[in-house]
Amino acid sequence: MSDDPKQAEKLLSELIQDPRVKSGALKTAARREILDNLVSLLAMAYKKSTNTKNSSAVRQRWVTIFGYLSQVSNRMVRDLEYEALRSELDELKKKVLTKDVIRLRRTIYAPRNGARR
Repeated sequence: MSDDPKQAEKLLSELIQDPRVKSGALKTAARREILDNLVSLLAMAYKKSTNTKNSSAVRQRWVTIFGYLSQVSNRMVRDLEYEALRSELDELKKKVLTKDVIRLRRTIYAPRNGARR
């Protein structure tokens, strides 16, 4: 874990003070901070699990903890990637779907004037 526990509070306070920061950016920053802490916990669990001074039962517990931490960090990375893709998609939609664009459905059905085949 980080040596300074107030580092996360400092980061969040800096982000909250800026009104231009969106909630998505705030969530992403918090997730990245948590992910950094998980990585340091993973390193510590790995060291404990490979320590030959411990009994096999203790080492097995540390391997289990390592697995749980890996699952949680994997899920967080996937969520971060999903949020990034979602924000990119929203930006592309804003660029493409402007108010002056004629919708495709209207373009296809307009020449028929409502007549059936």
